[in-house]
Parts: sequence; structure tokens; C-alpha cells
Amino acid sequence: MNMRTLRRRPLRSGFTLIELLVVIAIVSMLLSIMMPGLKGAKEAGKQIACLSNIRQLTMGWTSYNADNEERLCAPHTRRSESIVSPNPVEDAKHRWVKEEFPFDVFDENKVVIRSGVLYSYVNDPGPYKCDADRFKRFRSYAMAHGMGAKVILDDLNPVTRFTKIKNTSSKIVFADAEAGIEQFQVSKSFCPVSFRDGWWQRLSYRCFISARHRKGSNFSFADGHVEDWKWKDRRTVDLALGIIEATEAPFISVNNEDLARMFKALRVD
Repeated sequence: MNMRTLRRRPLRSGFTLIELLVVIAIVSMLLSIMMPGLKGAKEAGKQIACLSNIRQLTMGWTSYNADNEERLCAPHTRRSESIVSPNPVEDAKHRWVKEEFPFDVFDENKVVIRSGVLYSYVNDPGPYKCDADRFKRFRSYAMAHGMGAKVILDDLNPVTRFTKIKNTSSKIVFADAEAGIEQFQVSKSFCPVSFRDGWWQRLSYRCFISARHRKGSNFSFADGHVEDWKWKDRRTVDLALGIIEATEAPFISVNNEDLARMFKALRVD
């Protein structure tokens, strides 16, 4: 065989089957390594966006207080909740969002949000919904009952003026909350505990803690800062996710450090 014959022989192109299988195996291995990290990055992005949401809501809340002689807006959302207050007509005017029906989940025009007293400060319905909230509703956040309510709830005595809040850096204003057992709208005020009984209180008519951010939840505080709380007791996570039935709440409250932390953050008197 001379050199001329070698030059005329066509060169081999492409990959053999074995080479392709090796490449596919390597790509699959790299994807398996990267996917958990990508998923974690996506979840972290949602959590950061959620923290930004409640920071905007809290800035609006602070501005409202300043414009109203330090008077806090009402944390409840439904007109019916104002009936038990000393001045129900006046109190209903100051709701941060204004629901008129039990489940405003089909409010395509965000009327409930836009008619609330904080909307003129936030000026965008987007921050009212957490991207990690998997339910079809337009609001994911609730305001702590102690911030502006006119009635005592489970021995929680609220304040109605900003100047009355003690230790503003440790008192919750907004919570990345979950709805009650029925999982419709996140409505009413945020008080997932019973101060009277000393345990978690997950009821169908009261919003509860969430665990949608890597087994934790986001909160804002009266001084304007926000925090992501990781639940330290596995029982807290299971209750938030509905793995543990609401009837078991008193039993999982024993020696629960998350519960103790929540008590301190909600009590304002």
C-alpha cells in the first residue's frame, strides 16, 4: 500500500456506539449532580422573592402608620371580624385588605387587595402573593393579630398604635402564612397559637404557619427587617404541612422550641 492509496481512503467520521454511550453516561452523571443544586437555587430564589414581598408590605405598613398618627391598620381582613370590636364601622375602614366574602379566590381584578388601606403605599398586587404558594389564590400573607386588632384573641392583647409596641425588632407584623385546614384564602389575622392553652392552634377558620421555604417560613418585624425562620422541631413542619392532624396540635406542643419562639414574637403587651 503506497501513500497515494492512503490519501484516497475516506476518513472515519462520527462516534461509535460505545463512545456515544460513554458520553450519555457522563452527561447523565453530571445532571444528577447538578439537579439538586439547581432545585435548591430555584427554591432559594423564591424565598428571596418572598422576603422582598413582605419587606414591601411592611414598608407600606410603616408609611400608613406615619400618615395616621401612628395608628395601626386592622390586621383582620373580613367585615364580619369587625363586628366584635368596640367601633365596628370605623374599624372596618382600616383593614389592610378588604374581603367581603369567605373565599375571595376568584378575585381576578384583585379588588380585595386594591381596596385595602395599604395598597396605595405598595401600589402593586404582586407582593401580596408568594411564588412558592402552590394554591390558586391571590394572597399568601397575613398580619399578626397583635398589630392593630381591637379584640383580645386567646389571651393575646393587641396594641393599636405603633408607639405602644415593645421591642419592635422582635415582634412579627407579616407572616408568610398558610390558610386554615380548608386551604382556601389566607384570611383573617395571624395567630397560630393559643396563649390561653399554651399550644399550637391550627383551626379551619384561622390562618397558620407555613413550611414552604425549605421547611421554614418568612416573617417581617415592626422595625422593618425580615427574617427566614427554619423550623427546628420536625413536628412543627409536619403540622404545617398537614402530615400531623390538627387535633394533635396540643400533643406536639410539649417542649416545642418553635412554639416558644412564636409566643415571644406575637405577644406585644
